[in-house]
This record gives sequence, C-alpha cells and structure tokens, in this order.
Amino acid sequence: KAMDERIRDVESFWERASSGQEASPDPGARVNIPKLDTELFSSYYSLLIKMALKYPDKKASKQYIDYIKEAAEIINSVRIIRIKRFYPEFSGDIGDIILNSKDLKIKSSDFEKVLSSDPADAIESAQQTIEKKTTGHISETQTDNALLFFVNSVSKRFLRSPVPSVYTVIAYLNLRSIEIKNIINVTEGVRYSLPAERIKEFIIA
Repeated sequence: KAMDERIRDVESFWERASSGQEASPDPGARVNIPKLDTELFSSYYSLLIKMALKYPDKKASKQYIDYIKEAAEIINSVRIIRIKRFYPEFSGDIGDIILNSKDLKIKSSDFEKVLSSDPADAIESAQQTIEKKTTGHISETQTDNALLFFVNSVSKRFLRSPVPSVYTVIAYLNLRSIEIKNIINVTEGVRYSLPAERIKEFIIA
C-alpha cells in the first residue's frame, strides 16, 4: 500500500512537471530535470524509511534507516562537488539538487553554506564528508562511485550481523551487484588497454 502511494506521488509529480506546472518556470517551458531527479530520489529514500519503520526488528530497522540517511548525504555531497567543479558560479535553487524530505531530515542550511563558499573549500568539505562515511580515501576518479563504496562497506557489515534479517538479504544482493560492476569495469579496462593502476581506481572494494 505504501509503495502504491509513493508511486502515485511520483506519477503525479511527473504529470505536473510534463505539463509545466512543476519544476518548470512557466507552462510549456522545458522540465527542470535536476529538480525532477531530486524529487524522485527523495521519494524513493522516503519510501525505504517508511518501510523500514514497519519492520519488526527495531534494531535492524534503525541501522538501515541510518544507512539510508547517510547514503542521501553522500549523494548530496557528490552533487555539490560536481556543481562546484563544473558550475562554480551556480546560483540556482538548492532545492533542485539536494535530496531532502521530512523522512530524511537533512538540513538544507548546511549545504547552502557549502554551496555559497569558495569552490575549492566547498569541494574539500564535501570530499571530507564522503571520506568520513566511506571510511577511506576517495580519489577524484572515484567520487562519482562514492555511494557504491559506502553501500559496499555497510552491506558487508550487515552481512556479518549475528542475527539475520531482511537486510541481510538486501546486503547480499548489494554485494552481488557491486561484484558484477567490478567485473564489467575490469573487462572494459582490459579491453581499452588501461594500466592496472588505472583499472584499480574503478574497483569498488
């Protein structure tokens, strides 16, 4: 039921966006893709939190909700790095790029400070947030995959949990998905004759 409600919300937003009523300055104008993307991701993560709250194992549920919120923070940090790196004079609406909802409880003000700062300082701040949550150094090449590094780390932790739960299964599926991505990256790296050290940068481990 909750899934159906969120799907209807997303479909409704898409209809408003397509008709120019939402995420667009005036009727008939082009759809604001960043805002639409942000709305979809925010709805998705909100749904995950709502479903987790209904899970009977409250300890596992809390761990999963914390994981979801941290994942959203990583996505926001990666977006800030992209904006400051490629659009340093960005002056748009922060709501177009920062994932947020009453369920995620992310403070937009924290990201507003970062976005209004010098590009180099903003990138360094966002990079520190990513490294803190992925418990390791993330190179410039790996920034776009920061979320996968985080998912990989958390999934391994869930998999080692002494008490199995539905999140143990989710963790296993996450790790299998990452393993497939790694195989593809290695295959493509060899195909294009990239040096071994370069290929390693695309390995999620």
